[in-house]
Amino acid sequence: MNYFKFYSMGLAKYLGKSALSASQVLKDFNYEGFKQILLSQRICICFDKKAIASAEGFATIDMLVRLLSRLYPNLQLRCIDGRSPDLDYFNELAHSINEYIDLSISAPTAVIVVGDIQVKFPCLQFFAGSDQWLARFSMQRPQLCGDSINRFGAGAAACFAAANIFRHVFKDQLPGVELDNEFVYSTFNGCINEKAQQGPALGNINLNNTVLVGLGAIGNATAWALKDVNLSGSLHLVDGQKIDSSNLQRYVLATEADIDKQKTKLVDIFLNSAAVKSFPYHFDEYISVRGNWKIFRAAVCVDSAEDRRLVQGSLPNRIINAWTQQDQCGLSRHYNFLNDPCLACLYHPVREEKSLPIKIAESFGFTEVMQINMVRDYMAHQRPADIPMIQLIAHIKNIDAQALQPYIGKQLQVFYAEVICGGVMMQLTGSTQKQTAEVPSVFESAMSGILLAAEIIIDCSNIRSGKASTIHKLNLLKPITHYTYDMLDKTYAPDCICHDQIYRNSYAEKWIVGSKKSSKMEDHTQYEKGARTFEIEKTNERIAE
Repeated sequence: MNYFKFYSMGLAKYLGKSALSASQVLKDFNYEGFKQILLSQRICICFDKKAIASAEGFATIDMLVRLLSRLYPNLQLRCIDGRSPDLDYFNELAHSINEYIDLSISAPTAVIVVGDIQVKFPCLQFFAGSDQWLARFSMQRPQLCGDSINRFGAGAAACFAAANIFRHVFKDQLPGVELDNEFVYSTFNGCINEKAQQGPALGNINLNNTVLVGLGAIGNATAWALKDVNLSGSLHLVDGQKIDSSNLQRYVLATEADIDKQKTKLVDIFLNSAAVKSFPYHFDEYISVRGNWKIFRAAVCVDSAEDRRLVQGSLPNRIINAWTQQDQCGLSRHYNFLNDPCLACLYHPVREEKSLPIKIAESFGFTEVMQINMVRDYMAHQRPADIPMIQLIAHIKNIDAQALQPYIGKQLQVFYAEVICGGVMMQLTGSTQKQTAEVPSVFESAMSGILLAAEIIIDCSNIRSGKASTIHKLNLLKPITHYTYDMLDKTYAPDCICHDQIYRNSYAEKWIVGSKKSSKMEDHTQYEKGARTFEIEKTNERIAE
C-alpha cells in the first residue's frame, strides 16, 4: 500500500515534519486540510536580471528557494526581462530539496518580488530587498537590492517574506494575525525604521578561536549567512550527528541527496574556507579531541538545555547562543561569566524532566508498566526496533504494521526521531499528538541562524559601541512593531555554576590578564577533573541509551 501517494502532487516526502511544526501554531489543525491548503497555493518568486546579478539579490532569492521549496508544492521562479543564466541553478536547487515540486505553475496566488521591479500581478505581492545589514520589506513598493558580500540583510528579508507568506496562506487558522506593511530592519542593532543602524562594510574577518556548536537548522543558516565573508583565524564545526530525512524540513543547506551525510561535512563543504575545520563529535567528545579547554568564543545552537549547560561548563571566554521557541526566535549574549548572566542562567533546570525512555514510550502510545519497561530494556541493551515492537506500536496506533517495516533494525532513538518527531506517524494516522519538543518553522530557525552569524561578525570585529542587551528576540508570526530586547540579571538560583567560586576562579585564571591564581591551586584541577567526570558520565549515558 502506498501511504505517500501525494508525493506525485508536489508535496515533499518530509511533509509530516512540516505539519508537526504547523500544528503547534494553527488553530483547529487537520492534516488533510493542511495538505489541501498547500496544494491550492502557487507561489512565485519574481525578479529581473539586475536583481539576480547583484550579490544580495542573488542571496535573497537563494534563501527564498531554500525556505519555500520545503513546504509549498507549487513554486515558480520568474525573471521578467529574459532568461537569467542563474535560473537553472535555482530550479535545480528547488528540485534537490523536494524532487516532487512543481515549478511550472501559472496564475500565482502570491508573489514575492525581489529587487526594484515595477511589475503588477492580480494577487497579493510582497517586496523584498536589502542593503548590507539592513533588510527591507514592503507590501506597497519595490525594494532595492545591494551588491555587497554581506548576506545578513538579504537573508533576513527572505525570512520576513516567507513568514508573511505563511501568515497569508494560513490566515484563517491564525486569528488576529496581520501581515507586515513596510519596514527596514537592522541585523546590526536589531531595530527598525529610523532606529535601524547600518553597520560597517565587511572586510577580512578574523574569527580568532571560535567554535560553532551544533549544525542543525540554526547552524545551517549561520553557515549560509557566512558564505561570502572573507574568514581567517579558526572556526571549528562541532556536531556528532548525521542528516536524516526528518531534518530536511528546516535545514536550509540540506537536500535529499545529503541524507546520511555528516552535518559537519555538509557545512564544511558549503563554506569552503581554510579557516574552517570539522569535528564530527558531540561537544564533550570534541573537548577531549581538542586537547584543551581554552575556547575563546562559542557560538551555540544546540537543541537541549543540558547541552547548553555543558558548553557553559567548559568556560569559554564569550558565548553567543541562538534559539527558537514557541512564537520566538533570537539569540542571547554572554560575554562576561563573572558579571553577566551566564548561559546556564537561562537554562537552569526548574523541574525534573521525564527520561528519554519514558518520552519515547509515551510517544508510541505505551501506557502500561510492562510496555514502558520493554522500551527501557530495548534501549539499555541497544536492541533495535524489531517486528514485535513494530507490531505493538502499529496495534496501539491502529495503523498497518507494513508501513513501519522500513524502520525495522533502527535503534529506538532513531526510530523515535524519524517516525515520531519526523512526522511519519502523523502521515500514517492523519492526526497530531502532543510533542515533547517544539518544531519551529524553517523561517524561524533560519532567522536565528542569520542573527547568530551577524553577532559572530560583530563580536569578532569589535564594532559595537556600548553594552549589548542580553537577549534579542523576534516573533515572525506577528507583524514587527519594534525591536525586542531584554537585559537580564544573573539567576537567583545559588546552584548555578556562575555562583560557584571554583568555576569563577577558573574563568578568571583563564581569561583575565594579571588575575591572581586561586589560593588553592587544586581549585583549577578540581574544576577540570569534575568537568571531565561529567563529560564521561554523559557519554556513558548516551551509550546506555
